Amino acid sequence: MSNEVILWGSLILPWSTILFMPKEDIKRYMPVGLFTVVLSVLILEIGISFGMWNIKETVFPFALLPPLVYGLPIFTMWVFKLTYGRFWLFVATNAIMDLFFDYLIIPWLASSGILDYNVSILDFFITTLQAWLLYGYQMWQETIFVYSSSTSSASDLRPAAAKPIPKEDEPHE
Repeated sequence: MSNEVILWGSLILPWSTILFMPKEDIKRYMPVGLFTVVLSVLILEIGISFGMWNIKETVFPFALLPPLVYGLPIFTMWVFKLTYGRFWLFVATNAIMDLFFDYLIIPWLASSGILDYNVSILDFFITTLQAWLLYGYQMWQETIFVYSSSTSSASDLRPAAAKPIPKEDEPHE
């Protein structure tokens, strides 16, 4: 299998699974998925600067980072959909995925010539810290947004300035 197929597959396959996620869950977990990309790009940039790894091959238009980074939001969204609210299940799931990624996927990508990477226990601690930050971020997201399980009428969704002015004999809302 060519490296180009692997790289494009690492982008297209995760995004194709979003078709199976309910729309409400996509809206709920997309912010934490996008935050995953921000953190991952920062970690990759720092690692490249310090020589921890080197990206040898990527595909157009992704000039510097492999498309795998841009498939990460979907993995994160699925993990949160399946484990959010059960912290220890989230931690265990994340630990298993990180170990799988660090000790199976990354060495396979390195043997394919896509990147040079020295896996150490530090990598596991960095990804664990990243997961805890993501969980905290999602908890914060849950407090600033209200998710309703029922639909409400359009008049409930309008701001006060857009609602009709009540007549004097009607009580104010």
